[in-house]
Amino acid sequence: MSGIERKILDFACGAFNRYHDMTGGGWLSETHESFLQNFVAIEISDALDRYVGVDESPNRIINASEGERRGKPRNDGNKRFDIVVWSTNKKANKKGGKKSYQVMSLIEVKKSHSGVAYSALEKDAAKITDFAKNKVVNVKSGYLLVYIEWSKFGDNRRLKNQINKWVNKVKGNKMPLVGSKQMDHHWYDEDNDKTWWCGFMLIRVFKK
Repeated sequence: MSGIERKILDFACGAFNRYHDMTGGGWLSETHESFLQNFVAIEISDALDRYVGVDESPNRIINASEGERRGKPRNDGNKRFDIVVWSTNKKANKKGGKKSYQVMSLIEVKKSHSGVAYSALEKDAAKITDFAKNKVVNVKSGYLLVYIEWSKFGDNRRLKNQINKWVNKVKGNKMPLVGSKQMDHHWYDEDNDKTWWCGFMLIRVFKK
């Protein structure tokens, strides 16, 4: 697991802990996916001293790769990338002049309740790989960051079970699970005799 991969997972856990603390015990399933998305984006930008975009369209990425950060690009429909990590160092870029930007990572963020929504992951993975084939912007890597909550009657099933499901689902696939984190928090639903757990998986779509 590379440095940025560890940081993505660490910052995802930080997002959970921040939301849990500020709400007095809330889990990320209670809020919009954008909370996790924006928290991770800000932390990556600060920690790596890189420009990071949120909800950037393919056309905006292409414009930015040519040093054009202003203006509205032509309509891309509903296609957006959750997090775009640029290779450009912010400090080195303060000297002025037209800059050339390249993409370090495209990251799609997903929340899944009671297991993994494989069809949604496959759709996001295809969006990343399709854009990475473009001839204008050099995209170095792509990831799926997945937050999951799961339960089982009378059993504290661990994140490993969900990981095994992913591995079995994509056996022979070129998208490895590069890391996972299970949160310490869990709660018991007495009415339904369920113990709930939560955690994160990081899936590498591709890396050059």
